[in-house]
Amino acid sequence: WEQHVNDFLPLPEDANYQAAYDLNNFLLDSILPTMKEGGYPAHLRQWVHGDYVERLLGINSYKYFHRAQILDRYNIDDKTYYTVETFLADDEESEDGDDEGFLEIEHEYILFQVPRDAFAFDDAPYSRDHQQTWAFRHAISIPDDMFPEGW
Repeated sequence: WEQHVNDFLPLPEDANYQAAYDLNNFLLDSILPTMKEGGYPAHLRQWVHGDYVERLLGINSYKYFHRAQILDRYNIDDKTYYTVETFLADDEESEDGDDEGFLEIEHEYILFQVPRDAFAFDDAPYSRDHQQTWAFRHAISIPDDMFPEGW
């Protein structure tokens, strides 16, 4: 095992992997890339907090977070701010009652002077590192004598 750890080289797909919890918990002071700079990989979804939407737009936001993408970044008095496109939407259930239905965009807004702490990230479904093809796995061996003979 020690040799495996010492000799391990990440696969190319792993090189750019960044988990949402790292961005939310450990990288709170990080500079966020804009869409012109390449944005974030497809496995990350970016959100802006509903309180900032209410404050900056002066409208009542009924959701805790709204999908967003960063358009620009700039500094004012040594503090970094972002220009953000956000999408206020209604989640609707599909005909079969599945809440994974669809997202109907009602309005798109541009927000200015959005601070870093207004952003949150989450992982797209089935995109966490342990669910990737490059994740390290080994066979789980279960001795046959642990199972009843009827199986």
